[in-house]
Amino acid sequence: MQLSYFLCALCLTTASAFQVRSLRNVDLPKLKTPKGPELKCGPVAPWNKHTPFEPNVNDFKSMCQACKIRACNAKLPMPGDGGKACRCQYSKVGDTYTTDCKPPFAKDVKSVGDWTNCPGGVRDCDALEGQCVSATFKMDSAPEMKVPKEPKVPEVKKPKVPQAKCGPVAPWNKHTPLEPNVNDFKSMCQACKIRACNAKLPMPGDGGKACRCQYSKVGDTYTTDCKPPFAKDVKSVGDWTNCPGGVRDCDALEGQCVSATFKMDSAPEMKVPKAPKMEEPKIPEVKKPKVPGQQSNAFSKGMVSTALLAFFYLA
Repeated sequence: MQLSYFLCALCLTTASAFQVRSLRNVDLPKLKTPKGPELKCGPVAPWNKHTPFEPNVNDFKSMCQACKIRACNAKLPMPGDGGKACRCQYSKVGDTYTTDCKPPFAKDVKSVGDWTNCPGGVRDCDALEGQCVSATFKMDSAPEMKVPKEPKVPEVKKPKVPQAKCGPVAPWNKHTPLEPNVNDFKSMCQACKIRACNAKLPMPGDGGKACRCQYSKVGDTYTTDCKPPFAKDVKSVGDWTNCPGGVRDCDALEGQCVSATFKMDSAPEMKVPKAPKMEEPKIPEVKKPKVPGQQSNAFSKGMVSTALLAFFYLA
């Protein structure tokens, strides 16, 4: 019986150990490192089509290529241009090569001392345009990698919106719409007077629906309207008070207007004159003048015919 218990416990222990070992050996997915953006020679074409060239210091052709690219980028003078003209040359230092753009040798001379002309002839900057060399590449005649910077985009200025005028013709085109201040009764009264003049509302004393501008306070703001005049010497009735400055002077206010946002029951709309229609001028009809002498010619022909008939008759 004890042996059975022992065997059972041994089986359970072995199974647990196998399960733990299996969990330890689970293959977890490998996380890939995201690739950074590829470095380019410059932000604009043709530089953005090339990556910096990494020359091989153990290969003189690779180092010469780097020299030619750097010399073109630095706009070093070409052989024959005079001044500090140079040509790419290489020199071996131990197992590595160094290159530089040095004064050209005499004609048909390929090397002087440790320096030898790079193969492939003089650099062709048109063919190398847009290419560049790694900043780790050093060259005495052009130590820095010069590539064009991204051009500055000119700031686009917002076009100025033409200022709204009261109308297209004088005197309306000399004024902009008044924006009254609802917290100032004088400003609101001015708007009322202008609107009443534009609407040609009857003046006090004209009879009919004559009105005078009055104001009323509603909370912290004011409202105005052109209402029937009070009796003589009465300045206010109820919530309404005559606007200061007396009755409106429409001659002085001619050409002015109020913003369309300003509302007034007696004249809800802003009425301003429209531009006059330009009619096409009529071109007077030109009568064809009579050619002088036509009548006399006809008369003379008639006389000749009569004379001939008389001649033959008498004969």
